[in-house]
Amino acid sequence: MIKKIQAHNLFSLFSIIALSAFLAVSCSDDDTIGPDPDSNDIIPVKNLEATTSITGTPGEYTFYSLRENRTVSDSASTDWDIGFSGAKIIFNNGPFGDGEGGASIAEKPFDTVTQTSDRKYDKFYLGDMDEIFADLSGGEDIEDLIAELNNSTDYWFTYSFQGDPKHTITPKNDYTILVQTADGNHHAKIKIKSWYKDNPDPSELDEDPNKRAHGYFTFDYVLLD
Repeated sequence: MIKKIQAHNLFSLFSIIALSAFLAVSCSDDDTIGPDPDSNDIIPVKNLEATTSITGTPGEYTFYSLRENRTVSDSASTDWDIGFSGAKIIFNNGPFGDGEGGASIAEKPFDTVTQTSDRKYDKFYLGDMDEIFADLSGGEDIEDLIAELNNSTDYWFTYSFQGDPKHTITPKNDYTILVQTADGNHHAKIKIKSWYKDNPDPSELDEDPNKRAHGYFTFDYVLLD
């Protein structure tokens, strides 16, 4: 019974996280000048709002072009490289798009990652909580699932569950996302810094996870080529 209650609480938490559907779209002309891939400058993105369905599982996405440093409204295009919904991140390839994108994970600090050649960009998504819910429905132990999530490179975050602070999503250290853009011609490295609005210190988060302003991605990225 305890496991069932815990599973229900976890599902309810992510259901409450779901806010009204919103897709951030910036107005950009077709001749928008994007970041210089040869500059090696860090490009900060703050409070990019992710969208979720009412159940807390990925539904609508906020699509983003790393090449042009802007949001994209056309989900069917190859203008976007990366998409965000809830805690899930997708890339323009495979089941999510017609692009040549994808991701690879380097378990190294962001500042030390420079190499992009000889990598397989074969990850099309990260942080899919649907898979956790499916395993819970199959009767697996919730604490075992959380431990698996926290140790898997398929998740960019750790989940505290009953730790302190409770039910907190925290970006992993020494975890750099390498992305091949949808056109297949460029690569970028990304460091997720926070999933909470204005990138608060964990000690500043409200004890009640449902009162936290969540679903806002803050990250740094660099176009490597």
